[in-house]
Amino acid sequence: MAKKIVALAGDGIGPEIMEVGLEVLEALAEKTGFDYEIDRRPFGGADIDAA
Repeated sequence: MAKKIVALAGDGIGPEIMEVGLEVLEALAEKTGFDYEIDRRPFGGADIDAA
C-alpha cells in the first residue's frame, strides 16, 4: 500500500529545494522498494499572489 506524501513547496522551502528532496526520495524508493504517492499542493505567498 502506497504512503501518501503531501509536498508543500512555498515560503522558506522553495520549489527548487522541494524538487531536489523529491529526487532523493525517488532514489531511496528505487533502492528500498518504498511505495509512495506525492500530492503536490499550492502553499506560500507566491501561490496566494497567483490566485
